[in-house]
Amino acid sequence: MSTEINIDNIIIELKEKDSYYSILYKRMSYIYGIFAIVFLFFLALRPYSDITLGERIGGICAFGAMTIFFFLFKHEHNKFSRLDYSLSILELLKNARERHRLGGTKWIYLTAAVLLMDISVTKPFFPDIPGRSSQLFSFVFTDHILYLSAIGISFLIGILVWVVKYKPLLKNIDSMIHDLTIN
Repeated sequence: MSTEINIDNIIIELKEKDSYYSILYKRMSYIYGIFAIVFLFFLALRPYSDITLGERIGGICAFGAMTIFFFLFKHEHNKFSRLDYSLSILELLKNARERHRLGGTKWIYLTAAVLLMDISVTKPFFPDIPGRSSQLFSFVFTDHILYLSAIGISFLIGILVWVVKYKPLLKNIDSMIHDLTIN
């Protein structure tokens, strides 16, 4: 009987978390969609004579990153908003384990977007600002250290949040899957 209560509690917790993430991903897709449109708008309307090659490449990379984030969040929203809780308990738990685990193919897209943002923010290979070419190494080093430090800290905070909020849930799901497959 305790297994029934645990399964019910896990399903309630999953529904709450899935609903939260569906709403969050929807909002994030709107935000990044707007950012992508804004970057595209400025790239298209800004006269070519006023913009340098480095700024143009930075803008294109920023647009690319925002577009990747938009499609990633849109995909995740679609996945979380179309969940089927009428599946068998075992299938429901397996799907939930896959949804809430750390990792997956989305990391490839996240890495690509972060690298595009890095190029956009730092533009290390396009020293077209007067006086910067003599200080290129210092510029690249400083900007990359600041940017990658911010990304690294954000990544560590995300991992800590996952460990506190989702790792216990995944352990419970794994335990339930194990109990259901043995019986």
